[in-house]
Amino acid sequence: MILDALNYEIDGNKWEELCIKGFRLRYSAEHFTDVPARHQGDSGLDGFTKNGIVFQCYCPEGKYDDDSLYEHLRTKLSKDIQKLLLPKNIKSYSKMGIEKIKEWHYVIPLYKDDRILKHAKTKQKEIRDFAKKNSPCHIDENFEVWVKIADDFAEEFTRLIRQDIVSNKFRVDLTDIEINLSELENDKVNNIDRKVRAIINSDNENAKADNSHIEQMVNHFIDYYVKGVSMFEKFRLDAPEIYEELFLYSKALKKDVAIKTGMLSDSKKNSEIFLNLCDEFEKRLLDKFTYVEEGTISDLRYGLVSEWLADCSMEFRGGDSN
Repeated sequence: MILDALNYEIDGNKWEELCIKGFRLRYSAEHFTDVPARHQGDSGLDGFTKNGIVFQCYCPEGKYDDDSLYEHLRTKLSKDIQKLLLPKNIKSYSKMGIEKIKEWHYVIPLYKDDRILKHAKTKQKEIRDFAKKNSPCHIDENFEVWVKIADDFAEEFTRLIRQDIVSNKFRVDLTDIEINLSELENDKVNNIDRKVRAIINSDNENAKADNSHIEQMVNHFIDYYVKGVSMFEKFRLDAPEIYEELFLYSKALKKDVAIKTGMLSDSKKNSEIFLNLCDEFEKRLLDKFTYVEEGTISDLRYGLVSEWLADCSMEFRGGDSN
């Protein structure tokens, strides 16, 4: 969900503010106009476009079970959509330049089941019936009600983060990512194992490192490899623009690391070079992706390094897998 990725703690005011900025991006060609509520109320609208789309934002504040959430959403929708029919608001719409209302968008963070969608269509029919009985009317006879959620504006919200228009930073939470090692190809596991041994044993000239310690580190990088794949997938789904930028940048880093480790002739420097590369890549990621949370950058670093270990972009000589 895009709100989780944006690390956005919302209340009613913050939600409306975020939505308005998102509407400005999406509907700039349709001359989106917001309607501040400070002067004599908001006429039941938070904004409108020149082609007859009007918007009402709502964010229930609190943690609710499915039934309670639906009741809050339903009550607010029913109350606000009726404002479209109030005589004082009808006059206000005309003065603002709204000649014909064709769509009413109810914009909420999320819903848990289809009940609010069914209720929206019930209210849509009621408003249409009113328009037909009171023709000519400020409501279009084919008037539509649409329920929109945060994920419908993922592209706009992500762009706001990238352009530093809102202060939140993008994040990917790894706690809910399940590790399924059975899906990991054996050659990738073997590559990680071989190279981790080469890195660790380069610091031990006279004796091999404890095998249990090596296996523990191998498992860490295997976990990060799987998590890294999941992280990139989350970016791809929640923030395509960030994903594209990350993909291209990681591709450039991949070439860089292949050259730097490929030119390494002294296996005793494996550990030193590896640690330096890890630190360097984290710094470069932090400098490049200032709109991504630092914890996510750290996880990205290890995800990328694990990928390079697994697919042979990062190659270290010395050590063995026995």
